[in-house]
This record gives sequence, structure tokens and C-alpha cells, in this order.
Amino acid sequence: MGTLGFFYYRYRLLTHSHRQLAKKQAEIEAKNKELEFFADRLAHDLKEPLRTVASYTQLVERNYGDALDERGKLFSQFIAEGVRRMDRLVVELLRYAKLGHEDLSFAPISLNALIDEVRAHIHQAIADSGATFSVADLPTVEADRTALFQVFQNLFTNAIKFARKKTPHIHISYEDGGRYHIIRVQDEGIGMSPDFQQRAFMAFAREHSRSQYEGTGLGLAICAKVMEAHHGSITVQSEEGIGTTFTLRLPKRLLQKEA
Repeated sequence: MGTLGFFYYRYRLLTHSHRQLAKKQAEIEAKNKELEFFADRLAHDLKEPLRTVASYTQLVERNYGDALDERGKLFSQFIAEGVRRMDRLVVELLRYAKLGHEDLSFAPISLNALIDEVRAHIHQAIADSGATFSVADLPTVEADRTALFQVFQNLFTNAIKFARKKTPHIHISYEDGGRYHIIRVQDEGIGMSPDFQQRAFMAFAREHSRSQYEGTGLGLAICAKVMEAHHGSITVQSEEGIGTTFTLRLPKRLLQKEA
């Protein structure tokens, strides 16, 4: 094969490879759209009967509340609580299913301003617990505001929920990690066992029963998915009875995924 023939062969090979890659990418995008549609439909179909149950429970309480004895009122409360828990689970399942399959909107974000927004959003939980915060001077990062908001909201609410003291304290620090921004969220809570730390970011992972600590088991899994979508990472270090530190790594220059 001459030089011209070799280059023509390479050209044909590369052209075929590009066509195959484009075909596979189109197939992946089609599957992602199908998955997103399925998740939306599933959420709608699950939430509709939940709304029905909630509405009829409220009607029973409003119209027949006086006729119910204490046991009947307790049963009604159990139904309402079950509906609320199921609704939250559906919302978080949909959020988890969509992460990685929907376009994120990356823009410069002041982390200090974002954390202020999260604290304002969970102000009732902070007020009820008496939680205090110490926040370092944090950088501006390139990220999706809504997605990163979810990360800090989940970490803060977990720190409050699993507090060891009556007034939990949450410390947010920063380290320049070269190519990465490193943000640590540290609490003084009950901590995690070494075994649970290995699976903390898995969907539905729980160390405690729902009767002890309420939750869906998806909060940390959502955090991991968000950080992955930002080409970063989240890790955990914890000691039982001492507290937990989550370390977030965000690239300073976000590399967009190739199409």
C-alpha cells in the first residue's frame, strides 16, 4: 500500500469511527429522553393517588373529626404522615433519576451567597435546632446553582438532623487544591460507622431506622450525582460520637463533556 493509499485508508477508518460514535451518541440521547419521560410519568402517576388520599384524609378530619376518638385521630395522623413521606420520596426519586440526564446550567456562583440562600431556605430547621454556622471566605465557582443548592441543603439538614448536641454547629472551610476548589462541611454530630461510610453515597443507604431518623436515603446519593455531573467529587470522613466531615472538590476550570 502506497503512502496515498495508507492515508485514504486512515481517512475511511476515522470517518467510519466518527459515524459510529455519532450514532451511539444519538442512541444515548434518545434513551436519556425516554428515561426522563418515564420518570416524569411515574412521578405524576404516583402523586395523583397520593393527592387523593391526602384530600380525603383532610375531609374526614374536617367533617368527622369531632366523632373520632383519640385512636381514630391517631390513625388519621398516621395516614397523613405516610402520604407526606411518600410524596417526598417521589420528589427525590425524580430528582435522582434526572441527575446526569438533564442539561445543567453552569455559571459563576459565589459560594458564600449560595450558602446564605440555603440557610435562609432552611431557616425554620435552624431556628428550631438553634444551629450555628461558621463560614470561611469561599470562592466563586462555575456550577449549576440549583444542583449545588441541593448539595448544601442536604448536607446542612443532615448535620442538624444527626446532631449530637442540643445546639449543632456546622463549620464550612476552604482549601485551594490546585486545579480544584476544596470545600469542607464539618459537623459535631453522632458520626457514621466505618461500615456505613463505605456505602453512604449509595441510593437508599441508611444506618438508622426511619423511626429514629426520618429520611428517604437519597440525600447523599443526590449529592454524589451532582458532584459527578460537575466533574468533581464528594467524600466523607467520620468518627462515631465525634462528627462528620464532607469534602467537596470542584474543578476550577470546568471541562464540558464531549458531545
